[in-house]
Amino acid sequence: MSGALPPELIARARDRAERPGATQPAAPLAAGRPGADTRPWATFALLGTLAVAFAGQTALLGTLGPSAAALYRIGGMQADALRAGGWERLFVAALLHGGLAHWLMNSYALWSIAPFVERFLGRGWLVVVFTVGAVSGGLLGALFHGPSVVSIGASGGITGLFAAGLLLTLPFPAMARAAATGKLASLRGGLVRALLFAFLPLLMKNSGIDGFAHLGGAIGGACVALPLLLRREAPKQAGNALAALCAIAFVAALVKVALYTDFSAP
Repeated sequence: MSGALPPELIARARDRAERPGATQPAAPLAAGRPGADTRPWATFALLGTLAVAFAGQTALLGTLGPSAAALYRIGGMQADALRAGGWERLFVAALLHGGLAHWLMNSYALWSIAPFVERFLGRGWLVVVFTVGAVSGGLLGALFHGPSVVSIGASGGITGLFAAGLLLTLPFPAMARAAATGKLASLRGGLVRALLFAFLPLLMKNSGIDGFAHLGGAIGGACVALPLLLRREAPKQAGNALAALCAIAFVAALVKVALYTDFSAP
C-alpha cells in the first residue's frame, strides 16, 4: 500500500510555494496571456477523479477499509497479475486507496504540490507527470515485490509531482530562473525532506508502505520534467495531447476492470 507524505512537510512546502515572490521566475516556463485563467483546473480534475474513484470503490466493496484481497480483485497492483497481462492495474491501482485516511492524506499531498507544478509546466504536463509517476511506480514495485504484496494508492504519481517540483526550484539556464533566493532555496529544502521521507520505507521491513512505488514515481516524474525544464517553455499542445492519451489509458483500464471483474465474488 502506498502511503501518504507527512502532512507537516507537505504544509511547509506548500506555504513556501504560495508566499509572494517565493516561486516567481524571471521567465515563467508556462507563461500565460494577460487575463488568462490561472486557476489550477487540472489539479481540481485529479482531485475529483480520486474522490469519485474512492466513492466508487467504497460502493463496490461496501466498506471504507477494504482488505488487500478485495482491492486486488478490483485492480490493485500485484506483480504476478501484471506479468500475466494485467496492464490495467498500472492505472487502476493509482485510483484505489486502503481507507478513508489514506485517500484524504494523498488528496492533501496532491493539493499541496500540484498547483505549483501546474502553474509552471501547464495543465497537460501536470497530468502527464502524475500518470508517468503512477505507472513507473507500479512497475518498480512489481519488479521488487513478491506475489503476496498488493499495492494501491496515488503516491507514485504524487511523488512524481514532488520530484518535478524539486526540479522547478533548480537553476536551469534556459529558464533564467532566479533560484539563488532564500525563499526558493527554503522551498527546495522542504521538497527534499518530503521526498526523503517518502523513500524511508525502503529502509524499513514490513512497513505497509510501498517505498518502491514512491521511488519509481519520483524517477518517472523527474524524467518527464527534466527535458521540459531545459526548454524556454513547455510545449502546450504536446502536453495537452499526451494528457488526453493518459486520460484514455485510465478510462480503458477502468473499462477492462468493469468488463472482466466478478464483482459478486466475496
